[in-house]
Amino acid sequence: MGRWKTSASLPPVVAMGDWTDDALCRGMPLEWFFPPTGGHHTQGKKVCARCPVMEECLVWAMVTEQPDGLWGGKTTRERAAMLRMPAAV
Repeated sequence: MGRWKTSASLPPVVAMGDWTDDALCRGMPLEWFFPPTGGHHTQGKKVCARCPVMEECLVWAMVTEQPDGLWGGKTTRERAAMLRMPAAV
């Protein structure tokens, strides 16, 4: 979990909890969100685009520094690029 030791130590807004119950990815093929090397996230991104908890998912992934997978509609590279962006004024 990156620098966070347990989900109990996460800020309440990003603790993995009830929001996951509403995630559209539940029960979907895992490879849509964690494709094999060289694979694509196309199907997963389609699911994320309709997901009511996409923002919570993205925040959780970024705060917990998820190293792999599609979270909140963003790939590992896209999340890393977001972290490099200057803060909005």
